[in-house]
Amino acid sequence: MSGTPGTSNEQARSRVHIARRYVKRRELVGLLLWIGAVAVVYGTLTLPFNVHLLVMFLWLVGSGATFVGLTRRNLRDTEVVFEDSLARLEDSLCRVSEAHEQLVTQMATYSEARDAFTGEHLVRVKQYAAGIARALGLPEAECEAIGKAAIAHDLGKIGIPDRVLGKPGKLTDAEFDVMKEHTLIGRRVLGDSPLFELERQCARHHHERWDGTGYPDGLAGDAIPLVARITSVADVFDALLSKRPYKDPWSREAALQYLRDNAGSHFDPEVVDAFLRSEGEMGLDVRSESPLAVRA
Repeated sequence: MSGTPGTSNEQARSRVHIARRYVKRRELVGLLLWIGAVAVVYGTLTLPFNVHLLVMFLWLVGSGATFVGLTRRNLRDTEVVFEDSLARLEDSLCRVSEAHEQLVTQMATYSEARDAFTGEHLVRVKQYAAGIARALGLPEAECEAIGKAAIAHDLGKIGIPDRVLGKPGKLTDAEFDVMKEHTLIGRRVLGDSPLFELERQCARHHHERWDGTGYPDGLAGDAIPLVARITSVADVFDALLSKRPYKDPWSREAALQYLRDNAGSHFDPEVVDAFLRSEGEMGLDVRSESPLAVRA
């Protein structure tokens, strides 16, 4: 966003105030013209009929031209008021959107830090998710929104105990049950604001599986929100390429083959196909990162 917000808003308010003042002045002029028309009618009644008609005609032409000019200027100033109001609304929406993204990113970054991930994981998942959405042909605004929402996918890990979250080895069944709670915790943390609708869907449902064997709700197929289906592919692919305490990073080809093999069971086949078509254009490298485990 360019410029100083305070100065920009003050200038916009000044322009609106001036435009409204001009409109009010023209309304007064219009009233005076109407009064003048009445005065002309009664003031020329004693004149010869032809002269009376001529004076009335000249007055009507002059006042009509004046009314047309006043109307045009009022329309122009009304446009000024509307455009400035719209600009201020867009500025406010932009600020809300930026604050929204910063809040989600900061919370997600804290959650990732507890799990020993760097912020690079969040950035890559965001870029993968947005890239998949573009490959699916979604509008650009929706692609950006999906990318931003994907940042919040593991936000709920903020409520998982360190003994489970930081365990270097394989989790027991009981510990895995605790870990699965991060999907519900993330949903609760994001509250009920309409601004976080996509984030809530992503946080709760990114571990659902296409065949209905995922969690927490066992949703299947298109019942799984699209943002969650997209984030699932982005997150798993990034995890496969990352080094974990219990595994070395997979090769890119092995990770891509895993997505192919699990399309239709774990993943939405159309989302996998979109990722396979777009992954090469993203150019992201995860080899330098050595995070601790992020468990399914």
